[in-house]
Amino acid sequence: NVQTRESLLKNAQEKFKTGRFDTNAALTEDQVKLLKQQRSLEDTLREPIVGKSLHETVKLLLLQNEIKLAENLRSEYKIPDRRYWWLRIQCLAEKNSWGDLEKFSKSKKSPIGYEPFVEECLKYGNRTEAKKYLPKVREELKVKYLAKLSMLSEAAQVAYEQKDSNALSFVLAQCGPSDRAVADKINGMIASLRTGK
Repeated sequence: NVQTRESLLKNAQEKFKTGRFDTNAALTEDQVKLLKQQRSLEDTLREPIVGKSLHETVKLLLLQNEIKLAENLRSEYKIPDRRYWWLRIQCLAEKNSWGDLEKFSKSKKSPIGYEPFVEECLKYGNRTEAKKYLPKVREELKVKYLAKLSMLSEAAQVAYEQKDSNALSFVLAQCGPSDRAVADKINGMIASLRTGK
């Protein structure tokens, strides 16, 4: 029962204040506030929300395309940028909203890099979308992500340009029987790096 939960939380908050446990009192106050907001959201969205964590509540709002409401909770509860970006990327990918994901990636510089964009696209089997974010992947991770996309020749070329024989060996290990030509090319690159030519 929501009223019971709310009254118990308010009682706990008073006890924390009396005992001068200010942090606990503030956290409990936030929980009471979230509970009230969830009740209001439940009426608006006709979806069970009461009792969910802040993370689950924001995720539900994002999945329902209630961006404004999610942003309000984000700012009110000071959700860190990194956490919010991850959640937003996951929700857009889960909904297969690839156009919105691309728009979001361009809204401002990603505080978590662009690797999560590639990861989430791959998670939902969209290699074409994943490739869009490759140019923005950090240089030291390019080989790994090119290999994940089965772009072995390109991965080998980047590893060779970085003069990284370990990365070349990694790409070589990804080669299957049908990648014989690429494997031969990589072996040549490794030999070239060893001899310094």
